[in-house]
Amino acid sequence: RRVTARNSTLLLYDGLCSFVCHVLEPPTFTRTPARLSVVRPGQNKLFECQVTGTPEIDINWFKDGSEIVASDRYKVAFSNSVATLEIFHKCDPSDVGEYQCTAANEVGSCTCKTTLSLKGRFPLQSQVLNVIVLGKMAEFQCAVTGSPTFSVQWQKDDSWIMEDPKMERTFENNVATLRIPACEAMHSGRYTCQVSNEAGQDKCSASLIVQGKLCFAITVYS
Repeated sequence: RRVTARNSTLLLYDGLCSFVCHVLEPPTFTRTPARLSVVRPGQNKLFECQVTGTPEIDINWFKDGSEIVASDRYKVAFSNSVATLEIFHKCDPSDVGEYQCTAANEVGSCTCKTTLSLKGRFPLQSQVLNVIVLGKMAEFQCAVTGSPTFSVQWQKDDSWIMEDPKMERTFENNVATLRIPACEAMHSGRYTCQVSNEAGQDKCSASLIVQGKLCFAITVYS
């Protein structure tokens, strides 16, 4: 008798026994994005994943756990075993987060992840040259864009500014502030704010000149 397997059904024939097995392979990623992807504000970003497995393979993209659908903000495609997600509206801080690609067929699924970080410029909001009268307050502000968490350091000339009771440093709402409540002559110099995150660092500078008060001497002659 002959035995043949077809779609998990055995067929028997006289004299011979044969078995045919069709193996279905679950999806597997053979190429994935880097663990950390960095882009500057205003640039587009393209994620690519190459996947193998038995068709049909369904591809889904997620950002911070929420599924991404094709729109005027996102373009998704799957062609020649390559799954792509393109952010083509010019990246901004709202695009920062964890992106996940999931590939699935009838016998399994696989997932890969990448984190998008924004490497931004850190503009100093003070004037390039600040002239302050002796005893008055001076303030430098640096507005930061990019992906938290940030490390902020201030420098005067060639020295890092450590704890100083005559200076106040804060970082709130992505704005780094250096405040000198009562300027003295020794505070004249060039101030630099350096901001860094895991994607890189940037800096900006401004100068401060502290001038003495103008005094009048009155002489009374009799």
